[in-house]
Amino acid sequence: MKICVLKIGAMGDILMATPLLHTLRSHYPNAQIDCWAGQQFKSVLELNPHVTLRSFDADILYKKQPLKLLGLIRQLRKEEYDKIIMLDRHWVFSLMAKLTGIKERIGFDRHGEGRWYTHRVPYGDRVHEIRQYQRLGKILGCHPTKNTMELHLSVTDEHRAELAIKQFHITNAVAIAPGGAKNPGQDMPSRRWPIERFAMLANTISKKNKVVLVGGKDDKKLGEYISQSIDCVNLIDTLSVRETAGVLKHCKLLITNDAGLMHVAAAVGCKVLAIFGPTDPVRKAPHGSFVAWHPMHLDHAEVFATYDKAAEENIKKVSLKEVLDLWKKA
Repeated sequence: MKICVLKIGAMGDILMATPLLHTLRSHYPNAQIDCWAGQQFKSVLELNPHVTLRSFDADILYKKQPLKLLGLIRQLRKEEYDKIIMLDRHWVFSLMAKLTGIKERIGFDRHGEGRWYTHRVPYGDRVHEIRQYQRLGKILGCHPTKNTMELHLSVTDEHRAELAIKQFHITNAVAIAPGGAKNPGQDMPSRRWPIERFAMLANTISKKNKVVLVGGKDDKKLGEYISQSIDCVNLIDTLSVRETAGVLKHCKLLITNDAGLMHVAAAVGCKVLAIFGPTDPVRKAPHGSFVAWHPMHLDHAEVFATYDKAAEENIKKVSLKEVLDLWKKA
C-alpha cells in the first residue's frame, strides 16, 4: 500500500494535520505513507515518525507556475500511489489529484470544488481544523487515534534551546510572539495585534516575569520596537522553528497572534494565550488555550478565506486590559 498525503502549507495548518498522520499510520502500519509539503514549512514534519517527508516548492502554487506544477504532477504519477489525500481546499487540488492518475482520491468538497475526488468530505461547518482533517481519514474507515498536534525535536534542537535557556535564564518565562501571519503567498496583517499594544503588554508583564520575544526574520523590527524600552530577552530570528519550540517547552506561557508559533507552542505543551481577529478560534485555536477575540459571524469568510473590512479590523477591538486579564488567569 502506498499513500500520498499532500499539504502545501502553512506551518500551523501542517501541525493541525499531524493527528491525521498518526491516525493513518495506526490504521495502515505497513503502508508507505509519503507526506508532500511545501519545502518552506518542512521543518515541522522532518522528524515525524509516521510519514516519509517529500517536499516541493510551495511557490509552484502560490505564484501560479503551471509548468512546474505539471512537473510535480508527473512526479506523483511516477510514484504509482494507491491513494492520495489532499488536505488543501481549492478546485485546483481536486484537479491535481485527478491528473495524477491515482485511483482513490480523497479531499474536501467546498461547494462543488471537490468534483474530481472519488471520496469527498463536505467542508463548511464550524468545527476545529484538526477534526476536519480527521474526517478525511474517517471516510477511509480510519478511526481517530489522536487529537493533539505533534512536533518532534532533534537532540541538536533540544541542545541549542538549552544553551539559550541557560545563557538568558529564561526557564518559566512568559514568551511573546508579536508577529507571524506571513507566509509565502500570503500576508495577513489583520491577524497581527498592534505592536504598540504588544509593547505595553510586555512592559507590564516584565515587572513580574521574565519576558522572551520569539519569532522569525520577518518579525525583527517588531522585536526591536519592544526590546528598546524594556528589559527582556529578544530571541527573534536567532533560533530555528524547532529550536524555538525547545525554548517554549520551558516557558510557562506564550502570548501570540493567530500564527504558526501558536501551534508550535501547543504542540510541545506550552500554554497559549492567543489574540484573534478575522479568523475564528473555534476552528483554529489550540485546545485549552486562552483566547482574546471579539466574536463575529465568519462562516463564509472562514470557508473561503475571504474577509471583509470589518473582519480585517476586528483584532484592533481587543484591548490591552482584555489580554492582561487573561494573562493573570493563565
